[in-house]
Amino acid sequence: MSKKIALYPGSFNPFHEGHLNIYNKACKVFDEVYIGSYKHIRDFDPNGLIERHHDKVIYFNSTLPAFVDKLSRNGIEISAIVRGLRNGSDLQYEENMLYWYEDLGLKIPVVYFICDRGLSHISSSAIRELNKIKK
Repeated sequence: MSKKIALYPGSFNPFHEGHLNIYNKACKVFDEVYIGSYKHIRDFDPNGLIERHHDKVIYFNSTLPAFVDKLSRNGIEISAIVRGLRNGSDLQYEENMLYWYEDLGLKIPVVYFICDRGLSHISSSAIRELNKIKK
């Protein structure tokens, strides 16, 4: 039986507790979960939340379907894409992204995890705004 490997892509700017919550949920379902970041995640991980999983962080600068194909050519068969949801607005956004990914050739399922209630108010953009105020 082959391993079920998932890819959790995002900009993660910054990586925060909500992202880690989704990652941990995905790890309970899949044999392996890679975090696919568009930028060096260490630059956006001020609290070191991802540091213990650094061996599962991979970087890319292409479309998601092209990246999944590249991983496949390099022997990493991604079974599913992981995405996190906080609310209905996230669901609407993710639905549009799913159609876009499909139009670009994504042929694997996208699996959605709902974050824990206590983390649903956290967003990277809100954290960036708070950091601007603190400076």
